Amino acid sequence: MTPNVVGHLVVSPEAQSYVGGQHHSLAVVEVKVPSVTFPNVEVKQAFVSEVTDIIDRLKTG
Repeated sequence: MTPNVVGHLVVSPEAQSYVGGQHHSLAVVEVKVPSVTFPNVEVKQAFVSEVTDIIDRLKTG
């Protein structure tokens, strides 16, 4: 069986989402992977950090 990683990105414009009661743009990344993909907290944190950096770079460009 071929390994699969299924990801989904939802970007909501500032006028359509709220954070802390204020209008803010929002990007939600959902990844459907087997539990072994993130064997510990460090691996999961590294993934979240890298995704956050990518989104930050894209939103400034």
